[in-house]
Amino acid sequence: MVGATIGGGVGRWQGLDGLIIDSLLSVRLVTADGSLIHVSADSHPDLYWAIRGAAANFGIITSATYKLSPQTNNGQMLSADFILPAASNGSYFDMLQSLENNMPAELAVIAIVEANTTTGEAQILTNWVYFGSEDKGRELIAPILDLNPIISNVSMLAYNTIIPNALFKLGITACEPVHVKGYGVNYRNLSSSTYKTVFQRLSDFYATYPDGRGSSIELEIFARQAVKAVPAHATAYPWRDTRGYVGISFGWNTTETEQAGDALGNLIRSDFVATSGYDDLAVYVSYAHGDESREQMYGSNVPRLVKLKQKWDPDNVFRFYHDLAEERAGVVT
Repeated sequence: MVGATIGGGVGRWQGLDGLIIDSLLSVRLVTADGSLIHVSADSHPDLYWAIRGAAANFGIITSATYKLSPQTNNGQMLSADFILPAASNGSYFDMLQSLENNMPAELAVIAIVEANTTTGEAQILTNWVYFGSEDKGRELIAPILDLNPIISNVSMLAYNTIIPNALFKLGITACEPVHVKGYGVNYRNLSSSTYKTVFQRLSDFYATYPDGRGSSIELEIFARQAVKAVPAHATAYPWRDTRGYVGISFGWNTTETEQAGDALGNLIRSDFVATSGYDDLAVYVSYAHGDESREQMYGSNVPRLVKLKQKWDPDNVFRFYHDLAEERAGVVT
């Protein structure tokens, strides 16, 4: 839980409950000089601001206290998994774009472009979760059924079983060790044309580099009503207007495929930036590749964060994860 919190904590629940950091009340933090301190709105409020979006740079969290949110629909939600063939990608991506100004707070969508393990061709694995009644949830997913999915699984699940069961239980195997490199992008605009371009690029990659068929692109589209309800200046997390997050992952078994994946990863990242709605690359720090500038990860909060870094960690002890003390040119897109 704490690991998911420190960069901001985006996820399916954010339309209703905000980011995970919006529920964080306090932490016990080991600072660079070895002190163990209590950090909250009333105790070291400067650090309380910083750890909610950039915590890895300021210390080691030994414990955290969160506020709980009331259960929606008595903790029951509709979870719908589908695998869609390549021929349906255009219609499905048009459907995603239609959510841009019409996404209920109760809805969360994840779509993964991946290779079919039998044919090697690109397909779409997607999960829609609706935190409400089954009838309303089935109404929302009805257009997907018209796309003739290869396989589907629709059921009501308890809130605490979503992660291990969604996406045909992909979460159970997603953390197995593999050779993989990742890139991330935030976007305010849901662009069907970009999704289609990227789908074709990855499809061509699968055909040319069969040992790269473990590569994938994950599109996360989460409602933002509760996220935007928190003032932008309240925490160090800078991207409260983001509608979607891209996780670009490339796997390989040969040096040739690794190099091709690096090139394509950068190209696809540029594709998303071009239509993201931001003036430059914006990336959720927990999804960053590592070559981004501080501003591309931490936005306009960099000057304030750097001053706090100098105060609380002048020797840059906590520098392993997206170091605030190191000024980098960043990604040119």
